[in-house]
Amino acid sequence: MTELTRLVDAMEAGSMTLAESLAAYERGKRLERFCQEQLQQVEEQLKLVDAQGNEQALKLESRR
Repeated sequence: MTELTRLVDAMEAGSMTLAESLAAYERGKRLERFCQEQLQQVEEQLKLVDAQGNEQALKLESRR
């Protein structure tokens, strides 16, 4: 996540060449995909148990 934040900051600063910006964008998209996959895996592992002992999946909201 830290790398993604650094990429966004660098791109917003406007000091990158077009080629650097494109490479940073592509890297950022790969990092975003990785983070989403990790979030989905964690969501699948989290369970809530209600008062009757029934498991319920806990859905986390992603920050976009």
